[in-house]
Amino acid sequence: MPTEILLMIMDCLPSIHVLYSFFGTSKRYHQIIQRYMREINLTDADPCITEFFCTILLPSIRLNIQSLILNDIETFEKIFSFRSESITQLFPHLKHFEIVKRFDISRLFMYSIQSFRLLFSLKLEIVNLKSDEMFKAILFCDQSMITVLNIKCRESILHLQNQPYNLSLTIRKLTVTLGFYDDFLHLLNHMPVIEYVDVTVDKIDDREDLNMSNKFHYLTEFYFILLRMTTKYSRINSLLSLCRKLERLSVNICSNCQEFIDGYYLTRKSV
Repeated sequence: MPTEILLMIMDCLPSIHVLYSFFGTSKRYHQIIQRYMREINLTDADPCITEFFCTILLPSIRLNIQSLILNDIETFEKIFSFRSESITQLFPHLKHFEIVKRFDISRLFMYSIQSFRLLFSLKLEIVNLKSDEMFKAILFCDQSMITVLNIKCRESILHLQNQPYNLSLTIRKLTVTLGFYDDFLHLLNHMPVIEYVDVTVDKIDDREDLNMSNKFHYLTEFYFILLRMTTKYSRINSLLSLCRKLERLSVNICSNCQEFIDGYYLTRKSV
């Protein structure tokens, strides 16, 4: 069968099924399926496919992988169960990494967390975050290369608001779900080149605003959801007053997300 026809058929299938079916069959097929080795998505994969990828395929194609999406932390542990390398050592060309299901961050060793700093893009949903060490390890350090970060953590981040940090000079796109508004402010205050923010917080405490040193010279898109009703609109207004370059703004407040401002395109004079 001509290669062009094979590619048309394979393009209609999930890439993991193509790799599972044709990997190791012949040199010709090995050449054909290389295009499917760059982005691996094991979300909701059959257990037999996951086992094959973790034990055989991923180590074999590790130099090809640029994006890796795992369904859960158990899959991550299976990949590294007999390995001492970090994720960026095993997959040196990896740019994006994601674990879909929520997991206990204590199941990761610190050297694994520190290796995330070398990624371009990272997406995690975590629980049991007992300190701010993770953020210091992946963001607020000279070695961090993360540009796109998507983190969900509903708990209060202990010590986050009391520690001095290095600025994160790489992160430009932040999508975050947090329990407390002040944790969000403290993170944002250390991101001077941020361009895009999409944040969901549970509540705003009744306290004075942080002294924000960040002037948000590059922030053009801001999406904000507050899940509990508040009367502390002034705290939100204080933050928005610093964002003078906004081009798009959406603010949704209270549990049923009634719209306060939603999706307006803004001119710089109107902010």
